Amino acid sequence: MVSENGVIKTECPYNKFGKSKFKSSQISIDDVMAEIAPFIEYYNNERTKQSLGRLSPVQFLEQN
Repeated sequence: MVSENGVIKTECPYNKFGKSKFKSSQISIDDVMAEIAPFIEYYNNERTKQSLGRLSPVQFLEQN
């Protein structure tokens, strides 16, 4: 879980808003959630992971 949280932070709000703005709470929670929700969908369904044999988490679960 810690790894996933780090990936979500660095690949989503940090890239969209900038790390310093995000960490200093200059971005509204609504704006952050609007960016994170679609990213989680992408992360679970499309983004492949080497540790899962280059499958997305959903693809991996469907195979097993």
